[in-house]
Amino acid sequence: MSTVSPEGISFADWIGRSYVRDDALTPRLAAEFEATFAPNLARLSGVPLGLFWTLAPDIEPAANLGGDSHPKLGLYLPPLAFPRRMWAGGELKFEKAFAVGDTVTKTSTIESVSFKTGATGPLAFVSVRHVYAIAGQCALDERQDIVYRSPTGEAAKP
Repeated sequence: MSTVSPEGISFADWIGRSYVRDDALTPRLAAEFEATFAPNLARLSGVPLGLFWTLAPDIEPAANLGGDSHPKLGLYLPPLAFPRRMWAGGELKFEKAFAVGDTVTKTSTIESVSFKTGATGPLAFVSVRHVYAIAGQCALDERQDIVYRSPTGEAAKP
């Protein structure tokens, strides 16, 4: 697959871009997550599974958010011409357990940007690797594959 969009724009310079942010895994955050999702969630070292997805979010003012409430394309992810964002897949590799009290550094790196045409039209695929580290050691290595497409049906209406 090519890093060049159907419009002829190359996104090769986005590959390898990283951004880093820190967050604290506080008792309050763990309690709120558990109260919101279920009191009997599976746990690793006392921390509910999935809690890491709440750590170090991309916080932007409302003016920098897209229609899907994610940061607008072009801030952290490439400025693609496809506004409809969907989860395409991913992978999680746990290396070390998270614990309440940890300070977590999340480093996100764009690994690939590619384009292809599917049955519904042109698609853009972006793979992002998120490494969550505690005291400099990887606790979780996560790959997220995101697909972008043109709006269709009700989603295309203003």
